[in-house]
Amino acid sequence: MHEPELSVSPDGSIVFRVRSLGEFSFRADLSNFHFDEQELSFKVVSTYGPEDVRLISRPEMLEMGEQLSISNWNIALQGSRSSVQYISEIDKQLERIDIVMRAERLAGYYTWQQLLPLLLVVMMTWVTFWIPQEFVPPRVGLAATSMLTLIAYRFAMSSVLPPIAYLTRLDVFMIGASVLVFAGLAATVAVSYFAHNNNMAMADTVNRSARWLSPLLLVLLTTIAFYA
Repeated sequence: MHEPELSVSPDGSIVFRVRSLGEFSFRADLSNFHFDEQELSFKVVSTYGPEDVRLISRPEMLEMGEQLSISNWNIALQGSRSSVQYISEIDKQLERIDIVMRAERLAGYYTWQQLLPLLLVVMMTWVTFWIPQEFVPPRVGLAATSMLTLIAYRFAMSSVLPPIAYLTRLDVFMIGASVLVFAGLAATVAVSYFAHNNNMAMADTVNRSARWLSPLLLVLLTTIAFYA
């Protein structure tokens, strides 16, 4: 923190300036991750109550640097708002002003580097429903490979996703995608089982149903995860 600066204008108004540098943190709500927006606020609390002093800031007194050190975010200055802060230790309301900024996450990295490969893994299981039923090893092998790829992918993603206790939209999509891949594996095994027991009618029914049901469920999952 720099030394405070005090200046008095000819009309009697007083300007008290305090400049400080530091690292700041805030509690974010990541429920909509990775399409989330966050409100950032810097709170300045006076040692006086609202009956003694009023903290205000004119819009022209607020500004933000053109180049910020944070990446993958669009940050805009929203303005300021006055409020009061209750301090329980002294049982008193103190005057407070909040400098508010709006941060919008740029979703390009997570869309192209995280979601797109996950979609390809899910769609890889659909190929098994178009392979002739007599080719059992390739069908089951491809479905099992999709499941193993998804498990490895989940481990790789765990290092870049926020470790939080509640589910985000991306978590919902990943869990649903895992269920779809497992369902594709189960359907492939079921088709092979019915075909092995000469129940070709049931095998064809399951296989044909999976061809149109799998894309439909993926669209439904995407809608629920990111648009509901």
